[in-house]
Amino acid sequence: ATVEALAVDIQNHLTHQPVAAAPPALRYRAGKFARRHRQALAALAMMVLVLAGVLLAVWTSVRTVREHAYVESLVHRRSLADAHMLIGNQKYDEAVTKIEPLLRSKYVGRQARLAHAQIRLEQKDFAAAITELEDLVGEPSGHDETTGQAHAMLANIYYEGDPCAPGQPGDYHQLWKEHREQAEELIGNTAVYQFLRARATPNVQEALTLLARALELDRQHYDSLRERAYIYQGQHDYYDMAMDAACMITIQPRNPQGYDLKAVALREMGRPQEALPNHNAAIELSPDDPDLYEERRETYLRMQQYELALQDAQKCAQLRPNEPSYFYKPFLVYTAMGQYDQAAEHFARFMAS
Repeated sequence: ATVEALAVDIQNHLTHQPVAAAPPALRYRAGKFARRHRQALAALAMMVLVLAGVLLAVWTSVRTVREHAYVESLVHRRSLADAHMLIGNQKYDEAVTKIEPLLRSKYVGRQARLAHAQIRLEQKDFAAAITELEDLVGEPSGHDETTGQAHAMLANIYYEGDPCAPGQPGDYHQLWKEHREQAEELIGNTAVYQFLRARATPNVQEALTLLARALELDRQHYDSLRERAYIYQGQHDYYDMAMDAACMITIQPRNPQGYDLKAVALREMGRPQEALPNHNAAIELSPDDPDLYEERRETYLRMQQYELALQDAQKCAQLRPNEPSYFYKPFLVYTAMGQYDQAAEHFARFMAS
């Protein structure tokens, strides 16, 4: 190295430039570059940190919104499931209370409106039901399963003419045909469509065939199992009724209806001791339902456990004091016990009320 080269290296060192005497390592050159542009690099680092903070805040916000939406959707779907359970148990007023906040839900709004229309049908409010169902099938996005169910329900309504104006002329057969064709196109191969057809037919054997078809398509279709269990009960086929009720319990273990139907089937098969745990399970799930106590009262009565039967009869009257049939039940228990004075006294109170 010459004296001039050494002088140049000294000058470069003082001005944070690379020197020729050192090996040209990347780390060495980078360090020199950083010293020469210290302020610019500090500003750039600050900008990177700010940008990273903004991106983190945006990501956190998006994640929070998504988590909130997910939780809200779960809550809405759970409320709708509870409403369907109440409809199945014929507790329509309670079901309406559950459904009304969901009618405008962006997650289950259409399904909630369908369930609301179903309640109107069960309550024989055909005009309101038709209006709600026609609104559902008339929506631009109406090409889903909910629309298909609405078409099927409208077809069932128009099957025997206009329920709102019986006896008046009208081409209701054409309406039935149109809605049924739409339903078959949208949900023809689903269990729910076979179930809705079974609900509409007055022929018991045809209903059983349709329900069997529904359960072939979906072995866990709860509504079809429940409907078939009721048909079996009407036919005194308590073994098959108990089998369907057991399937209902497996599918919806928090629904008292399966336990209640199984208890009734076992009682009618002459197995009241086996029926009692199912009665108790149903009541534990729905302790304010007088119908469940009434069924257990009948089982206790068959077992000649009159004191327990009387307690359940009194519980029914307490839960629904304005229902004459429940107020009358203790009279039957007193009579079975041979306590005719108490029976006469209770009957007198019943007649006075």
